[in-house]
Amino acid sequence: TSIIIPAYNEEKGVKDVLEDILKLKSVNGSYEIIVVDDGSSDKTPERAEEFGVKVIRHKKNIGKGVAVRTGLKNSKGDYLVFIDADNTYPVEVIPEIVKKLDEGYDFVVGSRILSPGNNIPKVNRLGNAILGGIINLVYKSYTSDPFSGLYGIKKKNLDEMDLVSKGFDIETEIVIKAARIELKCIDIPIAYGTRSGDPKLNPISDGYRIFRTILSAMPIYNPSLTFSVPGLSLILLGILSILASVFSLKVGPLGFNIHTYILSSLFVVLGFQVFVFGISSDLYASKHKFGRLSRISKTFAGKKSIGILRILGTFSILFGLYLGVTILQEWIESGFGAIMQLEKAVSTFVLITLGVQILFSTIYVNIFSEEKI
Repeated sequence: TSIIIPAYNEEKGVKDVLEDILKLKSVNGSYEIIVVDDGSSDKTPERAEEFGVKVIRHKKNIGKGVAVRTGLKNSKGDYLVFIDADNTYPVEVIPEIVKKLDEGYDFVVGSRILSPGNNIPKVNRLGNAILGGIINLVYKSYTSDPFSGLYGIKKKNLDEMDLVSKGFDIETEIVIKAARIELKCIDIPIAYGTRSGDPKLNPISDGYRIFRTILSAMPIYNPSLTFSVPGLSLILLGILSILASVFSLKVGPLGFNIHTYILSSLFVVLGFQVFVFGISSDLYASKHKFGRLSRISKTFAGKKSIGILRILGTFSILFGLYLGVTILQEWIESGFGAIMQLEKAVSTFVLITLGVQILFSTIYVNIFSEEKI
């Protein structure tokens, strides 16, 4: 087991944390302890070196996320336990975290939320509740405290995540990726103490960075919600509106006519393109172990579905060409004069465009599919 402590200007906190860790009987020299000093301007690295642990120094302050990745890169243990250097997290639960990893859990989070009377500032508590709720909803994460600075994880799993975050959003990235690759996770209630030294987290700037991380991860870690669902919604809306336009329906002040027919046709074409983005992204994510394939993608990318889509695409093109030929015939018969066939012309354009989209999408999606068609 490797205990990794990212630290920046925490000369008092890191001393207290290391003293408490080395008092643990279960540690007793059997754990690798790494302090990653992220360019501190105080005596943080010197205080850590006094305890005879491994100290890795960044020449300048880069961010907590980089410090976590440095610790990962230089660790030797199969299990990794991360703990902040500000002395807010109870080191005595580290053996319990390791025990849970031994029992088969992949990701163990020290949850401040499950412990009554925690010392999280009110602003941070509100931000944690909002952003944590979004993470749980969008990524199907089940940890109650996705921003905890005390957690254990198997090194092989963390290596697979290919972490990129530089700042305090590193825990957000880990939680999201753990959820999408379906790591077996469990929370352990912990008491959260008062920090030593000045706080480093800025609720506004770091909250924004965390929110940006949540959004930026969506295309690859939840492509169904990002692309497939909006694409299908546009297609369904377009089809319903086309039908309403064909029958000249009126809903309150809204009347469906040739103009809504044109707009609805564009919705169908655009929706299908967005939907294909979702399927291809989902297949890519599944292939590279960013997540499991969704039911929508499994259905769309299966051999039978691809075969049916190719038939539909071909039929759409042929029917569109047929409509185009009838328009051409009417134009010739009229002596190349003005003809009013706007609906038929729009239908011709949409059917041919959609048919071509369908045929090429089956080829495109096949690039990402494990089962070549």
